[in-house]
Amino acid sequence: MTRAAITAISWDPQIKAYYKRKTGEGKHKASVINAVRAKIIARCFAVIKRKTPFVTLRA
Repeated sequence: MTRAAITAISWDPQIKAYYKRKTGEGKHKASVINAVRAKIIARCFAVIKRKTPFVTLRA
């Protein structure tokens, strides 16, 4: 999961923005990566529970 989180930070704009915001607030990188792992897992379970494909929301 750590490799998946690091890859997501590199390629997913939402997760990249989250990572930059949290590290900018002074959080340790390992803590933020752990939070990103939790976000990935939450996304996976949401897709499975809703039985719909993942949709990226644009603000």
